[in-house]
Amino acid sequence: WKSIDSIIYKLGKGELAVFTAITGGGKSVALQNLTVNWAMQNYNVVYFTLELSEELVAKRLDSMITDIPNISIFRQIDKVEILIRQKERHYGAIQVKYMKSGTNTNELRAYLKEYQIQHNRKPDMIIVDYIDLMAPNSKRIDQTNLFAKDKLVAEELRSLGMEMDMIVATAAQLNRSGYEELNPTAANVAGGISKMNTA
Repeated sequence: WKSIDSIIYKLGKGELAVFTAITGGGKSVALQNLTVNWAMQNYNVVYFTLELSEELVAKRLDSMITDIPNISIFRQIDKVEILIRQKERHYGAIQVKYMKSGTNTNELRAYLKEYQIQHNRKPDMIIVDYIDLMAPNSKRIDQTNLFAKDKLVAEELRSLGMEMDMIVATAAQLNRSGYEELNPTAANVAGGISKMNTA
């Protein structure tokens, strides 16, 4: 996806990128494509999934890496394994980790530190699929105030990227008004513009 890739490749460490779309609009697929593209550039990527299972995400990634259709992955599992092993020598590492809805940035940080110790490598990029399912670190914030919640979560995610010197990419839902827009703007993002301003 060259037009998007050319923009994403210009991101610097410590930056936050947010993809937006309606429900079923391809946010997770875009993030998974980004994961594969980053790995192909020899970057180590941790993909946090707060919605989809690790197995589904891994199956999609395997399909993208091997060019074997998603529905054929299990029927051709031996071929998939051979192709993945051949390519992983030239790719950065991809780690898929399921985290429950309501996970906060401190929980992501704890996992990333554990990842560094276990694998003796630092992730270059993290994907969070997706920001709307995260909670702020502070339990004292009013969770019904979406503007404040989203602002805090976005700031905490960006700070995590800065602290650990990595790029962070995530996705956000469009609100109901965004479904009707031909060219949605930041004002059409669920929870308001606060997370978009941070990104």
